[in-house]
Amino acid sequence: MSTLRVALALFVLALAAPIAAGCSSGLPSTAATSGDPLAGPLTQTNPSTGSPEDLLFVAECANGPSIVAFPDNSKGTVSPTVTIQGVDTTLRCPQDVATDTQGDVIVADINPNRGKGAVVVFPPGAVGDVHPSTRIDGPTTDLYDPRSVVVDALGRMYVCQEFNGLFVVVFAPGSHGDASPLFVISGTNTGLQNPVALGLDPQGNLYVADNAKKTVSVFAPGANGNVAPTAVIGGSATKLTDPVAVAVDRAGTIFVANLTGPIEVYAPGSNGNVAPVAEFEGPKTSYGVYDMAIGDRRVFLSGPGFVDVFPTTSNGSVTPREFTSSLFYPGGIGF
Repeated sequence: MSTLRVALALFVLALAAPIAAGCSSGLPSTAATSGDPLAGPLTQTNPSTGSPEDLLFVAECANGPSIVAFPDNSKGTVSPTVTIQGVDTTLRCPQDVATDTQGDVIVADINPNRGKGAVVVFPPGAVGDVHPSTRIDGPTTDLYDPRSVVVDALGRMYVCQEFNGLFVVVFAPGSHGDASPLFVISGTNTGLQNPVALGLDPQGNLYVADNAKKTVSVFAPGANGNVAPTAVIGGSATKLTDPVAVAVDRAGTIFVANLTGPIEVYAPGSNGNVAPVAEFEGPKTSYGVYDMAIGDRRVFLSGPGFVDVFPTTSNGSVTPREFTSSLFYPGGIGF
């Protein structure tokens, strides 16, 4: 978990134990799931029933390293329909999860004991204590502490990192082992300091939430090296206090979650010290938001012990649909 998430988790466990059970990402719901990822969540087959379901994947670290998945229409206390967990998975401390157009499940994973990271890929339909189909791991990868992962329509995997100065590393489809990144976004011109979450819009622009700078920076498709962003949302009018998640819908509307709420919504193409066009929160957003995903005109927020679901048109104080599970200490989420 990121430093922010660890601190928040300890606070919640100490002060709100009944609530707690448990870098974030976004496009389309923090992950590209098809040529038009926002058309809806990824459909996979429920291994228990054999029927297709739209599944929201959840990365868990504190409650045992695993990836679990729930039908996106879940409500109340539910059990996961998919669990990927065990020694053979090689998972150490999953931070975030995404899927690609083929249905592969892609995990940003760190090893808390070594401070090194990996991208772990499971094939479509993976369940149980299964071997990954691919691990991207080793000194050439430039992976140190991967916190957020998103995948574009071409299958390129974008990973953000907080602490080693290599802010965003991008891998080509099919990368394996000690692979060199395709692109690395790093350097003073980027304006980044502590990137914690990524999002993509339908045009392939990359959105980076920076908690220390209290900004969201936008980079052009294919950005590489010590490159300046094409836009930066930041300043007192934006109401960004501690951004931890960012996602963009099909229309280009930008959603940014603050750590303790609320969620700020910006018009497409926003740049500079701009006011949000909407702002919403629910009864539990003040407990802490870990990650955010968008699917089928709904905003999914993970927090300590719950996932809350809001319409994308939300504004003001809203009562969400909520689900939880005995396994839950959710971190990153994605379709």
